[in-house]
Amino acid sequence: MIYFILPPQETAVKDYQNFKFSQPYSQASYYLSLILEDQKWPLAEKLEALSKLEPDSLAKFIPHLLSKTFLECYIHG
Repeated sequence: MIYFILPPQETAVKDYQNFKFSQPYSQASYYLSLILEDQKWPLAEKLEALSKLEPDSLAKFIPHLLSKTFLECYIHG
């Protein structure tokens, strides 16, 4: 048997597209959390954003993300 490894973007797209075929209780739980949570994005918006995502835009975003990152450590020894 041959297994193909899909890139993360394609895997996410397939997962989002296959959500409508999942169990009804899972869908109900998702829509309930979508209603109750303020910062939750619908799957349709996630699919739209993934279709526009390109490696170049991600490469440009990583330095911006890391410039906003702050790390504070406490070392005891």
